[in-house]
Amino acid sequence: MRCQAIVYPAVSLLACAALGCSSAVTPSVRFAGVPVTEFMQRAGQVDPHTGAPVHVLTWLTIGEDGGTYHVTPSQVAKWVDFTMTTQQLSFEAKQAGMKTLIYSDPNRVNPQSLIWNHDDATFAHDCKGNRITVSGSPDYQMQPETKYLWSRWNYDVTTREHSQGGSDFDYVFEDSADEINPERLSALPCNFDQSAWTANTNSMDASLPYKIFYNGLGLIPGDQKSPGPEIALNKTSIGGMSEDCYVGRTPSGYFYAPHWQATANTEIQMAQDGKLFTCHSDAYVDAKQNTALRTYFYASFLLTYHLADQIVLTEFLTPSGVTVMPEVQFVPEAAADKTPSDIAGLLEPGGAYGREYLACYLDGNLVGQCAVAVNPNNPKNSGSVPFPWPGRYHHTLTMHGYGVYDGGTVSVNGPPPPARLPGGTAVIAIH
Repeated sequence: MRCQAIVYPAVSLLACAALGCSSAVTPSVRFAGVPVTEFMQRAGQVDPHTGAPVHVLTWLTIGEDGGTYHVTPSQVAKWVDFTMTTQQLSFEAKQAGMKTLIYSDPNRVNPQSLIWNHDDATFAHDCKGNRITVSGSPDYQMQPETKYLWSRWNYDVTTREHSQGGSDFDYVFEDSADEINPERLSALPCNFDQSAWTANTNSMDASLPYKIFYNGLGLIPGDQKSPGPEIALNKTSIGGMSEDCYVGRTPSGYFYAPHWQATANTEIQMAQDGKLFTCHSDAYVDAKQNTALRTYFYASFLLTYHLADQIVLTEFLTPSGVTVMPEVQFVPEAAADKTPSDIAGLLEPGGAYGREYLACYLDGNLVGQCAVAVNPNNPKNSGSVPFPWPGRYHHTLTMHGYGVYDGGTVSVNGPPPPARLPGGTAVIAIH
C-alpha cells in the first residue's frame, strides 16, 4: 500500500494510520479540497445544508434521438446534472438546474443535415477521388480543413438553436470529433495524417462561437495504454466524452486490459487538463441482470474520478428508459493517496488496481472508509489476484433492481470482499 500524509482544511491525518483505526472522519474532509460550487448545489449533487455529496455528476439524454422520451427534465432533476435534449425541453432542463447540450455532427453528414452542401471540397476523399462513406449509415465523412464546412456548421447550430421559439443550451455536443476509424469508413482520407487532421479539427472547433463538448475519446488505437489522439481537442473544448468507457459494445460487455488502462489514463489526463469528462458506458444490457458489469464499470470509474468535473453516463436498460443507476449515490472522497499521472500508480503488489478513501457517502450520509479494487485482465487468459487489503473491510456495495427512477437501490451492507478477484471483476468495499 502507498502511504502518505494528507492535509485537508482544519484536519491533518496520516492516511495509513487512519485507515487502520475506527475514529470518525470529521465533516471538514468531505470534499478533500474540492470546492462546493454553486452549480453543484443547484443541480442537487450535494446537500445544500451540509455540503455532503449526494451523487457523482450524471448525464441523461432526454427527448433527443436515442434518449429517454418518457420523462421530463423536472422529473429526473434530483439525479441528473447534464442532459443532451431538445430545444423545447432545454428551458425546463435549465430551470431544473441542469447543464444542457445541443447535438451536432459536422464530421459525418448526410443530406438531411443543414450542414449538407454542394461544395465537394468539404467532403473527405480517398486517393481515387471518391467521397468516403460511413458504414451502416447514410453519412459521408467530412473534411475539417475546409473553411466553408466551418461556416455550414455554424449555420446549422445557430439555425437550430434559434428556430421554433429558441432554446437555452450551454454547450454544443460535437459527435465523431477527430474520429477516423478504418473499421467504419469506406477508405481512409488520401494521404491521411492524424496530427494534421487533429490540427484541422481544432481550427474548425475554434471557429465555432460556442463552447464545445466533443465525443471521440473512446477511439483508442490498437493495444496502447495511453489516450487516443482525440484528447488533443482539449485545446479548443470545454470537455470530452469517451464511449465504451470500461464497459460497452463487446460480446461480454467488458473492456479488459490494455484498453482498460488507456481509458483510465484518459480519465486521469482529462482531470489534469481541467476538462469535463463523460464516461459513457454504452452496454445496452438489462440493468437488474448485470450488477457485476455495473460494479466493474463504477469501480473502474471511481479509481481516479474527480467529483467536480467527471460525469457518469450509462445505458443499462430499465423499464422507464431512465439509465441513472442507484450506485451513483455512493461517493468516495478524501483519497488515501494522490491521483497518479498514470493508472500504473494504483497497481497493488498482488496485481489488482486499488485505492482507499477516508470518507465515503451514500446519498449524502457518511458511511465511513471504503476502498475500490479492480482486476481488469481478461479472464480467458489470466488468473485471479488477491484483494489488496485482507481483513480491513467487512462489507461490500451491492446493487438491487433497476435505475433510481425505477426504484433500484444500493446497499453498503453486502458480504465481506472476496479473498481473490478473478479477471474482469471488481469490488467496492466498506469498512
